[in-house]
Amino acid sequence: MAARKVPIQLSYLLCPELTASAKVVWMAFQLDPVRTPSQREISRLTGISRPTVSKAVGRLEHPCRPYTPPRLEALRDTRVWVDRDLITDKRLPAMARVVYCVLLGLGRLGRSDVMASYARLAGVLRVQARTVRGAVLRLVEAGWLAISQRSQRAPIRFSFPNPKTARQAAEVRRAEQRFEKAKYKGEALALLWCDYLVDSTNFLDDYFPQWLTNPYTNQLLQADRYYFDQNVAIEFNGPQHDGPTEWFSERTAQAQIDRDRMKQEISKRLDIALVTLRPEDLTFKRMKEVLGKFLPLRPVSATEPIIAFLERKSREYREAIGRSVRRKRRKTKARSQDVGRPDVQEVAV
Repeated sequence: MAARKVPIQLSYLLCPELTASAKVVWMAFQLDPVRTPSQREISRLTGISRPTVSKAVGRLEHPCRPYTPPRLEALRDTRVWVDRDLITDKRLPAMARVVYCVLLGLGRLGRSDVMASYARLAGVLRVQARTVRGAVLRLVEAGWLAISQRSQRAPIRFSFPNPKTARQAAEVRRAEQRFEKAKYKGEALALLWCDYLVDSTNFLDDYFPQWLTNPYTNQLLQADRYYFDQNVAIEFNGPQHDGPTEWFSERTAQAQIDRDRMKQEISKRLDIALVTLRPEDLTFKRMKEVLGKFLPLRPVSATEPIIAFLERKSREYREAIGRSVRRKRRKTKARSQDVGRPDVQEVAV
């Protein structure tokens, strides 16, 4: 079994003629000391496209010459141990993974002076300072790095949190921010569940494919998410997909129901899997059952903080729907009773 920590020799990451993607591909070859992964496996593990992996492999067959600034030659001979999840974190751009390894090496050498500014770090990698800064911000966002800086002119201080706990905390923060900004909470929850359960990043949200066209109006219909590799469309159906609600009139709800029926007919005719999710599906167990029939799943545990967060928010969402349905029933009942009740003034007369 592949080890959790992977030895990375920094000399390859300091070759200016190699792209960041090629360097990550080289790191992927170090994941398993026993067997060499195929290009398909590397693409799947790193999130780098197959053509880019193929091009990188061809470039790695030729020798490269590492570069380091003066008085930093020891960096090219430095080896760091990197968590394999960093190498395979598909949410990180390739440059961010390279920068992380170089920061580890500089820290090991005690070169806080080089780590003190983005410009000095950029000089090591021979890229622009804004490129390094962007990579660092992505690492911080993902929980792999923590930075502190008293002012813009003060030196930057890096720390390396526990990768697992930091990553988990960052996942929850990102999900919370996305959920709070979402206009449609149910759809946002459904797509967040897909983000953390489905092992595929080749998708588009709010997708209007040409094949999903209403033949009567010639208007494009929307898929909440479409996975290109698996040819799977995801749709979330809230209460308005069954009829009028507190927020959706009968006319609006009926139009939605008609669009849903049209999507189902078109998807069936074209042999496209249309996965319809409902509020009661938004649980860890049920989502794995539904999505697992059509899409590859990540090895996610029910005890992870992000799953606990999604379970809690999904439960609150279902409870809110239940309260809304009960309020509408009471209003409908009250109106029906008012219709059958004689006018008070007429009785008085």
